Amino acid sequence: MQHTMVISEEELDILNDLLHAELGESRTEYRHTDDREYRDRIQRRIETMERFLQKVDVARVYAGALDSSGRFVSP
Repeated sequence: MQHTMVISEEELDILNDLLHAELGESRTEYRHTDDREYRDRIQRRIETMERFLQKVDVARVYAGALDSSGRFVSP
């Protein structure tokens, strides 16, 4: 299932910062966890956040390449 959201560049920047912070905390938690099942859940969460960050990075590039009317301008 896919969803569409309209968010501003500022919101994308905040989302990027939050994801990076959570990713760092999750990696630390992963390293300090002995329970295999819990580590597996953390690893899946890390992989999901990394994919999400890639999408946010792409969205940030496109957002920076839009003119005031929302049309794509080649950088």
